Amino acid sequence: MKLTLAEPRGFCSGVNRAINILEDVVRNEKERAYVYHEIVHNAWVVRDFQRRGVVFVESLDDVPDGALLLFSAHGVSPQIRAEAAARKIRAIDATCPLVHRIHQQVRDYADAGYTLSSSANAGTTKSSERSAKRRTRRRSFRPSTKSHPCPTSRRRSG
Repeated sequence: MKLTLAEPRGFCSGVNRAINILEDVVRNEKERAYVYHEIVHNAWVVRDFQRRGVVFVESLDDVPDGALLLFSAHGVSPQIRAEAAARKIRAIDATCPLVHRIHQQVRDYADAGYTLSSSANAGTTKSSERSAKRRTRRRSFRPSTKSHPCPTSRRRSG
């Protein structure tokens, strides 16, 4: 019997990009860096950056005005971007380009009047509402009578 050992896959390109951006900030910036949420979902990576002085925050209230802030690979809402800009926080966007694309598609569909739902585990950065409960929830973004154009989705009548 022949056994072939697979190499570890490693991180996706969006995660690698976010880590590299934060690495550059730690190496080149003299001031403390803040990151909105975990830079990536990897405890070892987060702990390593914490040991090097990076502060991970769950609220912009924890970031001083004018500070240096990275948006994680998972992206942030337009409201967070606007609040950071209003407070003169120097934001560096480490959001995965694919996540950016998905966020733009969601905005485009919502603007076109489609109903969109998001489903995520409570307490994660991907959930649409923060909650300590351990359950999955859904949230509609905009009511509509249009059906989704995806051929594999269920079409609503109307």
